[in-house]
Amino acid sequence: MHLLKGCASGFLLTIGLIWFAATLNPAVFWLVPILGTVPFGMGVGWCFTSSFTYLVAAYRPVAASCVAPSPRVADLAAQWRATLYAASSVLH
Repeated sequence: MHLLKGCASGFLLTIGLIWFAATLNPAVFWLVPILGTVPFGMGVGWCFTSSFTYLVAAYRPVAASCVAPSPRVADLAAQWRATLYAASSVLH
């Protein structure tokens, strides 16, 4: 069930980004691009939830180590951490 949400999250991410990018025009009412971030946000949430649930289910004895942040990532500034996560989502 959780992996199905992970598959659906890819579609929601794509739909949300396309919607947001297609409506970034001064002639479009400001609320329309904001509404495009709703499927994007749902996709991001479902992607992280399904990934972490799968890791915990697959590696139960070492589940805490699977979902703990890497010390190298924890030392990065917030902006670089967000950039790293964004780049890894592109590769996903």
